[in-house]
Amino acid sequence: MSDIHFTKYKKADGTTRVLLMYLILNNYDLDKIEAVEEITQEFMFGIKLKKIYGVTSEFVDTAKIDKELASIQIPVVCSFQSFEMYTNEETIYLYTPKQKDKPLYINDMGVISPLMVIDNNYVVSSNQGLPVELSENKGFMYFVDYVLKGHMQIGSWEAEYRDKEFYIYYNSEKNDKPRKECLYHAQELDRTSTYKLVLYIIRKVIPFMEEYPPDNFEKTIWELEKNKYV
Repeated sequence: MSDIHFTKYKKADGTTRVLLMYLILNNYDLDKIEAVEEITQEFMFGIKLKKIYGVTSEFVDTAKIDKELASIQIPVVCSFQSFEMYTNEETIYLYTPKQKDKPLYINDMGVISPLMVIDNNYVVSSNQGLPVELSENKGFMYFVDYVLKGHMQIGSWEAEYRDKEFYIYYNSEKNDKPRKECLYHAQELDRTSTYKLVLYIIRKVIPFMEEYPPDNFEKTIWELEKNKYV
């Protein structure tokens, strides 16, 4: 049987190649990574991805990672005018600062809806945000930072979008010296296409935060005027 060979397949070597950032975010033992590989992929329309993979013979639950990624709701962030034009939800929510002299702050990720408006002073969504003490998934304002500023930092992680280039950095220390590594780099991606990875990073890091800033929002409920234009 040793002389049998396949043309479309290669013999398994017992290792798994997983994006290094997924291994770090899911707390796998980095000492068991046998090698690190940098892969560059090129696609149509000038899209280019540079990814860092970790190679390990340890079991990695990639199905769980894929399921977590698939469960992330990716919003389309649009203008106020576009939101009102394209949404037909029965109820929408306008979030504004409760304390007018302080910036808007919403912890609850549940506020994310398929279509929404994100502004420095208000958020419009078809989902109802909960107070921080009732929220199961927090970290919404980190996403707001990324949408409005093109940069988000949470824990040891940074995500940056500028000039159609997307970067994910991991900050660590080596020999007592700070080190900043780019684990993912994409060119010619639109910003919406980067939201899933940003939201995944927030989801994985936020449970390890020791405290959360207090909310500062109040919501106004708006209801669809049925048959107004009939």
